[in-house]
Order: sequence, then C-alpha cells, then structure tokens
Amino acid sequence: MARGVRMMIGAVVFGTAAGLSIAQPVSPPTEQISADCGAAIYATDQLVCSDATLRALDAEMLRLWTRAGAERHLDGAARSAQLHWFRSRSLCAFEPDHRSCAIAAYRSRIVVLRAMLGEP
Repeated sequence: MARGVRMMIGAVVFGTAAGLSIAQPVSPPTEQISADCGAAIYATDQLVCSDATLRALDAEMLRLWTRAGAERHLDGAARSAQLHWFRSRSLCAFEPDHRSCAIAAYRSRIVVLRAMLGEP
C-alpha cells in the first residue's frame, strides 16, 4: 500500500497524473547558418519561415554564403562570424519589433557577404 501511495505522489509531483504535463527543456541551438524551415523550433526561425520577405532574405544570405564557400572565401574566422551573426539574429525574438530586427539583421549580413565576394 505504501508503495502505491509513493507512486501516486510521484505521479502528481512529476505531472503525469490528471493530464498535467511538465514543460520539457529546449535543447541548445544547433549550429545553423540560416533558418531551418524543416524543423523551425526557435522563434526567429518560425518567423522567417512564415514570412515571405524574411524567407527571401534568408535565401539570398544562404546563396551568398554558399558562393563564398565555393570560392574558398570561408576560413575559421568567417565561419565563426556567421555563427555569431546567426545567434545575434536569433536574439531578435526578444526585441519589441521582432520582424524589423530580423530584417535589419539579414540586410546587414547580406552587405557583409556581398563585400566579401566583391558584389555590389
């Protein structure tokens, strides 16, 4: 009997009784360089994937990044800068105007990548 009571208390404490659920932690972000619309977990990825303007900016940024890789412009510092930019872009979720922040982040990154490639 005592074992059954302990199990019931454990079920209530851990939220498994009465249809309660405990929020599961979100794992740390994977190393991404652009939005992952196939598995958009994070707020800025979800915004990008649901907004045509942001999807187009993400596609342009990724095109430039891919071209930079193909032309061997990418070293460890460039990759680190891209990951840093991506994390900064993701922090737009905490800004009052999430969308405007994300658009500005993409536009500034596109300018940097175009300069790296010598594009106007």
